[in-house]
Formats: sequence, C-alpha cells, structure tokens
Amino acid sequence: MNHVAKEVLQMYLANELNDVERIGVEDHLDECEHCFHRYMASLHLVDTDSLMSSSFTEETMHEIHKKTPAQGRQNKTFIHYAIAAGLTIVLMGSGVFQHVFTVFDGEQFHNRPSITEKVMEETERWMTETERGMGDE
Repeated sequence: MNHVAKEVLQMYLANELNDVERIGVEDHLDECEHCFHRYMASLHLVDTDSLMSSSFTEETMHEIHKKTPAQGRQNKTFIHYAIAAGLTIVLMGSGVFQHVFTVFDGEQFHNRPSITEKVMEETERWMTETERGMGDE
C-alpha cells in the first residue's frame, strides 16, 4: 500500500488540495493506520489562528447568546405555567380550596377581637398588675 506523501499531507492540512485530491487523502486516512497516525501527529503544526478571524469566538458567542436566551425563557415560562395549572387542578380536585374556605369563613373573623383590642387588653392587664405591685410595697 502506498502511503500519503509528507508534502501531500501538509497540503491537506493547509486545505490546499482540490476536492478530488482531498477525498482521496481522506479515504486513504480511513484505511491506513500509519498515515492516520502521521496525520494526527502533524495536527499540532497547523496554524489555526490563520484559519479563523481574531473575533471568531466573540462573534460565535454573541450569536449563541442572541438566539438562546429568548428560547430558554419561553420554555421556562411555559413550564412554570404548566406546573401552576397542574397544581391548581390537583388542589381543586382534592377539595383543598373548599376546605380552606370552610375553615376560614367570614364569621370566624368577625367573632374574633381585633389586634388593636388585644393590644389594649394586654396593656390594661399589665398596668393593673403594675399598680398592684406598687401598692404592695
């Protein structure tokens, strides 16, 4: 089996071969382990900086951020609405809401003293105890 010449391999790495030659080298690299190892060993010699612009990474990340967040937010919003709707249906079906309304009906709130009344009663109790304590001295 004929191996790929060093010069041809370097031209392949530099992307200087026409389509027919490139396909021939790729086919040979698929079949020949020796040439494939030579190819892999010579990859570090390729100057990748010249193959792409200096702002390639920034432009790529900008495009990714431009397209990804909106879709991610829409999916999260949909998921949150779906969860809320599901929980509402489960709670309605189980009777939790009905139980809440029967436990906390309006009459219970009207029969209870207000917070202000409770504060006033406690203050009055405290003053009475204080006056009694002073009278004992």
